[in-house]
Amino acid sequence: MRDDTLQGDKGIDVADLYRTIIEAAPMAVVMVDGSGAIVLLNGEAERVFAYRREDLLGKRVETLLPERDRVTHEGERREFLRKPEGRMMGVGRDLFARRGDGSEIPVEVGLRPIETEAGLFVLATVVDISERKALEQERRRASQELERINEDLENFVFVASHDLRSPLRAIDNLTEWVLEDAGASLDGESKERLESIRHRIERMNSLLDGLLLFSRAGLQRGQTTRVDVGGLVRRAVEMLDVPPGFVIEIEGEFPEIETLESPLECCFRNLVMNAIQHHDRDEGRVSLRCEDRGERFLFTVEDDGPGIDPEFAERIFKALQTVGPRSNSETGGMGLAIIRRIVNTYGGSVRVAQESGRGARFLLEWPRRITLGETP
Repeated sequence: MRDDTLQGDKGIDVADLYRTIIEAAPMAVVMVDGSGAIVLLNGEAERVFAYRREDLLGKRVETLLPERDRVTHEGERREFLRKPEGRMMGVGRDLFARRGDGSEIPVEVGLRPIETEAGLFVLATVVDISERKALEQERRRASQELERINEDLENFVFVASHDLRSPLRAIDNLTEWVLEDAGASLDGESKERLESIRHRIERMNSLLDGLLLFSRAGLQRGQTTRVDVGGLVRRAVEMLDVPPGFVIEIEGEFPEIETLESPLECCFRNLVMNAIQHHDRDEGRVSLRCEDRGERFLFTVEDDGPGIDPEFAERIFKALQTVGPRSNSETGGMGLAIIRRIVNTYGGSVRVAQESGRGARFLLEWPRRITLGETP
């Protein structure tokens, strides 16, 4: 729209309109002439740079830069005037402005050349990004702290696991020796107590294994590979000690996806193991299915066991939490906690269907593509 149209139809003074727009702009606006002298700035520029307008007009724009950058900027300004075109200033590096009180602030600067009858001018828009930089620094600090905590946790669990296993092995050896040396002279109750000690030692070792797996769950940062999920599920089942009375059914088609093999295999193995361990009969069935949901795959692991009360639908995913006899859990309530930690790390989810009655149905959502590099 031409200026005279605005004037003729609305009676608007375009020059006053432009001045109003510049003055109302939410970012600092500074205009300099071909020599680098400041010829115009708005109220936001006064606020950002902590200068009065009259103290800047006529001054060289390098006044607004830290002293260390002024000589370099003069050369960059002359180069810009030789090939004037709109662009962002300082792409790929941090820029700082110097305020009237001597302090420095990080900024983003956009440049736009303006041809006029009086010559070439450069309009600069300046945004104070101090808050953004502070947030980025805080995120980096929090990320580094989280990495340190995770590393400390893994180291602690590893050391604690190692230190605890030694006395457990010694106790187990002692009970075994007592049974071998004095077994014939022990009554039935004494033998049961010794066997109970050995069983609890075995469970403690399993708990330590579970804690170690939990501390490491979701920390894998290796390369993704093309994985045949059906073959992966079959291999996971083959690794388990499935009781003779149980049938594991893999129903329908399973996809091939680009993913991390070990974490996904760990999820299937623990889900099937959980179904077997918490079954209330000597015979049972566990079925696995897959549904393509576009950005995610929905894997279902369903059993015909005693079921899970909806009241415990979240509790079962917490570390060291079980809803049945603790002696039935070889990992002491760590398996489902390990699964949730893994899937949360890689952008998936796991839950138990809210149903009553017999049978439990676990729903595992796994992303079609994994983005590596996040902190778990």
